[in-house]
Amino acid sequence: MCQDSKLTLFAICFMAACAFGDPDGAHAQPASCLGAAADPPIAATYLDNYAGWHSVGKKAWLQTSGGSQLIFHVCSVNDGRRYLIAKNDDGNEFNPGKFSRFEWHGKGGLLFYCQQVFDAASASEAEDFARTPAADSSDANDKGCGATGKFPWSELILLRR
Repeated sequence: MCQDSKLTLFAICFMAACAFGDPDGAHAQPASCLGAAADPPIAATYLDNYAGWHSVGKKAWLQTSGGSQLIFHVCSVNDGRRYLIAKNDDGNEFNPGKFSRFEWHGKGGLLFYCQQVFDAASASEAEDFARTPAADSSDANDKGCGATGKFPWSELILLRR
């Protein structure tokens, strides 16, 4: 099966699971991570500048890149401060069952994101800005992302809203 077909199949299966639920409860998430009341302002489908695919919605942030397929279940969204907290799916290759904080920043018609926290023990730890400060968006093309700010932010290129 070609890579495009795999990505399409993954997206269809995930959307069906979100719409109809998982009858076996294999990926049951805590009640606090069942999605936001409304779509985040960046809800859409994107490619990033590293050839990764993203689908962002009120229930989950899906990513595929380099053969990895990652699911992050949305716990909460803060539109004013431009971040969301998510629980990493138990089946994720990296940091399964941990919590992440995704931050975004728009400038000059471009949209960037940074997964500033990716391995917190709880949603409240992921959201603790005293523990892990917000990413620095002043030079999103070259640095500012990550605990030490040495990584560039990832650009999100809109495919479909």
